[in-house]
Amino acid sequence: KQNCSLGPYVLAAGITTFLLSKEIWVVDHEFPYVLATIGVFYVGWKKFGASLASSIDREIEEYEASCNSSRIGEIDSLRKTVEHQKIEVWRTEAQTQIIRAKRENVAIQLEAAYRGRLIRAYNQVKRRLDYQVGLANLTRTVQHRFMVKWILDNVKSSINENDNFKKCIKDLQILAAKEK
Repeated sequence: KQNCSLGPYVLAAGITTFLLSKEIWVVDHEFPYVLATIGVFYVGWKKFGASLASSIDREIEEYEASCNSSRIGEIDSLRKTVEHQKIEVWRTEAQTQIIRAKRENVAIQLEAAYRGRLIRAYNQVKRRLDYQVGLANLTRTVQHRFMVKWILDNVKSSINENDNFKKCIKDLQILAAKEK
């Protein structure tokens, strides 16, 4: 700890002595006006300094606000642009999903069309085969009827009344012989 602080006072006295000895600060007949002017400035500073400082600070803040308003506006517009770009990135990601969904829809539609054609071809082939089966059944039925009719006609034509009568008599004689 120090008991006293003479450093600033000695520095001020030393600088004043230096300025006066080198005649940088010339003391002439106007020197008392300098002291009076310094006194007026001191009194003005004490009396009006705080209000003057606050008004100057207010003007400086207004000037800085006007200067910063354009910068802040630019920053806000850039933030909005960044948000818009993020939305656009999201939309492009969504667009790829939409394109993939459309491709899947087209693939499903193609699959449905293929299956429809497949069912149509199956039905046509089945209809044709059913027609062929029906035609074969009809042909066989007609042939069977024709053959039965032909056989019956041949049998009937081969049997005449006399032969039939003779055969009946012979059958009766055999039956009579068995009965005895």
